[in-house]
Amino acid sequence: MFVAGQGVLLKLDEEGQITLKRDMPNMAGAADAAVGIQKRVQEQGRRDLNTRQQAQVQGYKKRLADIERKLADTDQDLVELDKKELAEGGDVDVDVEKIASLRTALQKRRANYVKLQMNLENNIRNPPKPKWATNRRGGPPQPQPEPEVDVRQLVAAQARVASISASKDEVFFTCSSSTGNGFDVWRTDDQFGKAKKIGESLRGCCGQMDVQANDNGIYVAENTRHRVRGFTRDGKQVLEFGSRERGREDAFEGCCNPMNVAFGDDGSVYTAESGSGRIKRFTADGKFMELVGQVELVPGCKKVSIAVSPKGDLVYMLDITRGHIVVMAGDTGQASARPSQSFVVAQASSR
Repeated sequence: MFVAGQGVLLKLDEEGQITLKRDMPNMAGAADAAVGIQKRVQEQGRRDLNTRQQAQVQGYKKRLADIERKLADTDQDLVELDKKELAEGGDVDVDVEKIASLRTALQKRRANYVKLQMNLENNIRNPPKPKWATNRRGGPPQPQPEPEVDVRQLVAAQARVASISASKDEVFFTCSSSTGNGFDVWRTDDQFGKAKKIGESLRGCCGQMDVQANDNGIYVAENTRHRVRGFTRDGKQVLEFGSRERGREDAFEGCCNPMNVAFGDDGSVYTAESGSGRIKRFTADGKFMELVGQVELVPGCKKVSIAVSPKGDLVYMLDITRGHIVVMAGDTGQASARPSQSFVVAQASSR
């Protein structure tokens, strides 16, 4: 039995005793990889900030041009008022009080335009940091925060294992990618030696990326892309099946499914979906065979590990939110689309 997590790989005997312990091979360069991710995030943050500032400057320039036009119109209006005042005492009927009131209003408007003009010119010379469109706490807009990346958190993320599986003499596990995007797949021998990364940047949701190995190779449930991918032991993709569609038995629903995979004794591939609780069966090369059944689950994105009995008449699903295992018992030699019964065989203590 093999177990992985917190940066280590363990091999256990039948009694659950640790017989071998090794550091996960991806941890050797985890710190350097984390620093690299930190630098890339910070550089991207600076580029994004510069792009937003340039967009702001263009907006300021457009507003400045509009203000300058309004300022010119206001000055022209003031000139026209002066002409009317000069006409006082002549044949033109002039309302002196109205002219004075208009002049006061125009002068106030002009002063506001001049002030706004100065502010815009200053913002163009010295662009301020972009602000949130609205303050999340209901107050005035706040400065956009600088991107922060904690190297320790990145290293800790690479120490977590999403899944582990073993073939006859090799071990495969998935962990957070050293590139900072998605998950990587690693292979070792059964003594955790000869380690090699055979896949990277696989897309998974909520920390889930299930990998299972058998004689046909390894199968990965790339849940956010709604597909199962098959690889050789060296990481060469040899098959892919699945799509995101409602109402089709051979497709997967929800934001991120299938979540887990397992194998029948005949090499067929079983898939499990979180949320809907649907379990399906495909041939080893990805052709849909049947809807095995459906387990009522608490909605949400989560692990729904499954296993199949050697005869294929029982299918087990881990209901992690309720803390129990559900067994689906089929009517025939293979678990059918309408299982005869579904029952709990183990449940976590409420203590």
